[in-house]
Amino acid sequence: MDDNTIQDSLLFPLIGRFVCNRKWPRIFRDNHADYLIRKLEINVGAKEYGTVSNLLLGFRHMINTVAARCYIKKHPNAHIINMGCGLDTIFDNIDNGKIRYYNLDSADIIALRNKYFELSERETDLPFTIMNFKWMDEVDFKEEDGALFLAAGAFNYLKEEDIKRIVDRLSEEFPGCQLSFDVKSSAIVRNKIKKARKHELTGAKMQLKLEDPLSIKNWNNGIKRVHVIKDFSCGLIRNDAFPLWLKCIVFVINKMRLLYQVIIDFE
Repeated sequence: MDDNTIQDSLLFPLIGRFVCNRKWPRIFRDNHADYLIRKLEINVGAKEYGTVSNLLLGFRHMINTVAARCYIKKHPNAHIINMGCGLDTIFDNIDNGKIRYYNLDSADIIALRNKYFELSERETDLPFTIMNFKWMDEVDFKEEDGALFLAAGAFNYLKEEDIKRIVDRLSEEFPGCQLSFDVKSSAIVRNKIKKARKHELTGAKMQLKLEDPLSIKNWNNGIKRVHVIKDFSCGLIRNDAFPLWLKCIVFVINKMRLLYQVIIDFE
């Protein structure tokens, strides 16, 4: 396949996971990324964003995997909704044989996924944009089962007022649910926009700039708590599989608060 036909905003997360899996397989295990890169015949060298960007994408995938496993441990029959799923393959990493899993993205991206992914009997495609809230009617939600909404990178392409609307609707439609998403600093967003213009990258453009994630608690009365994870490496900076120079890079990333994860629990 000609990788010029696929949006760069879809390719970069996949390439980041692929590179991390190849370079540090003891930490980033993602055989699906390797499979997809080969099937799509992607020229990784021409598209790769650099070591730091790849690391951030690898950590983002890992932290969402950890968040999902923690939630599923408490809610084994949970509904897991991957918002803006792109070419993500997290389902096989978290499946306990009971959860219901939903791939939410625009119809063209779901069609692309269907060329390379075979759905399990507990997996459902939702061919809608995130802001088209009709997808909520397709989730067979029961409050006693629980629901986790994962937005790995997807919210970075929305405005703050859009995310507030999403939070309001989740509070109304899915009581007791949890929402997990990552936020980049303003410096990272500016840098990404600059690179996108320079390299004429295709796909959605980053918009979200959220300086104080704890302020989210004031967005809606249905929010029970907001937890911010500032160590985006999940503590892996201490892992012996990382060389010293790489640990230094991760330390700087954490110290400068370039990226953090927000987890919202609803009443």
